[in-house]
This record gives sequence, structure tokens and C-alpha cells, in this order.
Amino acid sequence: MNGAPSALLGCPECDLLQRAITPAAGQSALCSRCGAVLYRAPRPERALPFTLAALIAFGVAIAFPIVGLEVQGNLIQATVPGAARALYDDDMAPLAALVIATTVICPLVALTSMALLQHPDLRHAPALLRALRAAQPWSMLEVFVLGLLVALAKLAHTATVVPGVGSLALGALVMLWAAAYRASGL
Repeated sequence: MNGAPSALLGCPECDLLQRAITPAAGQSALCSRCGAVLYRAPRPERALPFTLAALIAFGVAIAFPIVGLEVQGNLIQATVPGAARALYDDDMAPLAALVIATTVICPLVALTSMALLQHPDLRHAPALLRALRAAQPWSMLEVFVLGLLVALAKLAHTATVVPGVGSLALGALVMLWAAAYRASGL
């Protein structure tokens, strides 16, 4: 480190201060007292494929019906934009805007930022990092999936629930996004 003082990190579990090290790709820096993971080295060769696959799954989840309900022979299918539109049409514009922001806009900004940050020249681009950090907490697809599962369990008593391609894509998206985020080290 050329004689410069190294950065100190506090363990998130036991608060022990330790000097930062640079682990090899895919390895983790562990606390010397309790063994908790302090940070992981990125695996850029895995991050970009996971991120691109997550973007594809995102597009499918938005474009195709998530679920269909069959009531008295009529099949009613719902998409994420369609659900927001129904909220808007029922005079719930703020809720519709929140649904679009947390399930479409913020996830798209976060995934796009993650994909662009995998390029070597853009790896530390401040604007992309800020966009990712701002959008990540508001990207609530996993909350949406959980709410969808609860709603479908309740509706199963009154109608036949027909899962759509979008629901499979949403499940894949949640898994791929987690893998991309972990591999990227962001």
C-alpha cells in the first residue's frame, strides 16, 4: 500500500475494526473475530450475464400477463402496467404512480445502471452509481411478488387462478437480480 495508512472497516456483527484487504475475484473478506462477511470481491465475468438475463426477464414480466382469473367462463388477464392503469381508472392515481415507480421505473433504472457499470470504462461512473443507489431501495419487485402470491391465495377460493408467463418471468427476475447484484460487488 506504499506506506499509506490502510482503510479501517467495522465488522457488521461484532464492530471489530480491521484493515481492508483486497480478496481475489469471488472470494470474501471475513472478520478475524467472528467470521462474518465484511465484503465480497466482484465476479464481473458472471455479473453481466446475470444482469442481461434479468433485463430480459424484466421485459417479459412487463409485457406478458402475470395472472389470469377465470370466472364463469371468462378469462381476465392482468399485467403490471394494466394493474396500474386499473388503479388510475378507479381514481387512485397516487397509488398507480407508486406501483409504476416501484415495479417498472426504479427496477429498470437499477438494472440498466448495473448493466452499464459492468463495462470497464464505466465501472466507477459516479452518475451511474448514484442512479443505482437511488433506485435500488425503491425497486420492490420481491414485495410485489409476495403481495401477488397472497392475493392469489385469497382469490383461489372464488375463481380459477391461471398463472401467466409474466409470473414465471417475475420469479426468474427476482432470482437473477439477486445473483447479478451479488456477482457485481456493487
